[in-house]
Amino acid sequence: MLVAAGAEDRVATVLPGSGYTAQGPLLAYPAAVLRDAGWTLRTVVWDGVCRDFDVRDAAERISAGLPAVLAGGTADRLWDPAVAARSGARVVEVPGADHSLEVPGDWRRSLGALAEVTAAVEDLARSVR
Repeated sequence: MLVAAGAEDRVATVLPGSGYTAQGPLLAYPAAVLRDAGWTLRTVVWDGVCRDFDVRDAAERISAGLPAVLAGGTADRLWDPAVAARSGARVVEVPGADHSLEVPGDWRRSLGALAEVTAAVEDLARSVR
């Protein structure tokens, strides 16, 4: 796990998928928003070995009612909108988007999804003081 130090009372966990790293724009821009707002960032890095405690910690934070943003696309077979809705997190669902929140053949909607997720994270950062 990579840690970028910031405020001790505002800590965010960036949890990428195994095939999409935190350097991808969908995670990099929201992380930049949090870093610029002074948050501590804990970024999970997958090295081929699943560290259940990293995933478990992130899941426990969400289920503990801590502020979270979950984003998914309706064309992603792994996205479960019912589970996301029950989480209590702010949910950003992008119609027609795949697992990378890209809308095939529509770069404008893909960029719009990136902007929507980043804005949701910015809203979360502003709401936690």
